[in-house]
Amino acid sequence: MYVDAHLAAGYVELGLMLMVGLGAGRPESAVKLIVMTFEDNPWTATSTALLFEKLSPSGAGSLAGSGILPWRELANSLHIPASGEEIPWEDYNSPLAMEKRAMAATVAVYWGLTNPTGIRRPFEDWKREYRLGLTRHGDRPGIPQPLGVDTLADFFQYCEEFVRAFGRYATIPNDIPPAVRARPEVAARL
Repeated sequence: MYVDAHLAAGYVELGLMLMVGLGAGRPESAVKLIVMTFEDNPWTATSTALLFEKLSPSGAGSLAGSGILPWRELANSLHIPASGEEIPWEDYNSPLAMEKRAMAATVAVYWGLTNPTGIRRPFEDWKREYRLGLTRHGDRPGIPQPLGVDTLADFFQYCEEFVRAFGRYATIPNDIPPAVRARPEVAARL
């Protein structure tokens, strides 16, 4: 009936981290996830431009400049209650909450896609923070953390495996619509 806010926040942040990594390291899979998320979009030049404009306002471009890990900043924008609180399942799983998380995930993918070298510093900061946390608190159960991701190449592979696993539950498109391929930020990465 309830979701622990601490666990929910950890899973949301991890998911957003994977989306940033996917955009930065696996652009084709990232673009396919954007297409899947907005499957009702007609993918005309106009509809595609409008969608990509929503993904690229100042918030998406300035994520790394804030000093907060980009995925954490996106997770914080979702306003999950403070640690120790519980969230009623119907609130956590409501269509509005799911839509907000899907949009945050798409912004995360877009940020990674358009900042492929910008992932380096946040990734190194995350590794330092993670190691420091392990030293201070030991292996604290409950919050998931990617294991065996010591390099960016490992991290990108981890993100790709996540998409493959996700593909068992959702239909990820095989093709990228021409209007999406024509977007400068997509064309530059594909």
